[in-house]
Amino acid sequence: MVLSGLVSVTMQDIDGHEMLLNLVGPGQTFGEALCYLDAEAPVTITAASDARILWMRCQALREPAQEEMQRLLQRRFTAMLARRTLRMNDRIQILSRGSIREKLNAFFTECARDAGSLRFTIPYDRAGMAAYLAVDRSALSRELSRMRSEGLISYHKNEFTLHMQQTIAEE
Repeated sequence: MVLSGLVSVTMQDIDGHEMLLNLVGPGQTFGEALCYLDAEAPVTITAASDARILWMRCQALREPAQEEMQRLLQRRFTAMLARRTLRMNDRIQILSRGSIREKLNAFFTECARDAGSLRFTIPYDRAGMAAYLAVDRSALSRELSRMRSEGLISYHKNEFTLHMQQTIAEE
């Protein structure tokens, strides 16, 4: 669990290209499934800023619960894995889109839904956003500029406002 700071979770493909899988901030966790399965990590965890990490042992999650506290921990862990599965499904929905604009629409829809508003802040700079969406950074910047010119979005750095309510409702 990240107590403070920011941690990036990345993976290298066969060609050596680094793929950003997740940015993990305070109160969030990483590596739960690997810990539970006691498996080697095919990912690299790197502090993206000064970070304090709480390392946990998962053995108690794999054993039959003997105490109420252990049952509670197991229920929370299962719920956390379920939420993570849903987030991964959201990511697959984004990455499966054909064009950069379609990926951005899906990504922005998810961000707006999470924020409960058409105005939101993303945790990525342009390079991180491009890595998250699996697109070229320059092409991403061009598409964002086009969308702003068309009046669909406005943004400053990593703060975005959507002006496309119909698209959000349809997603």
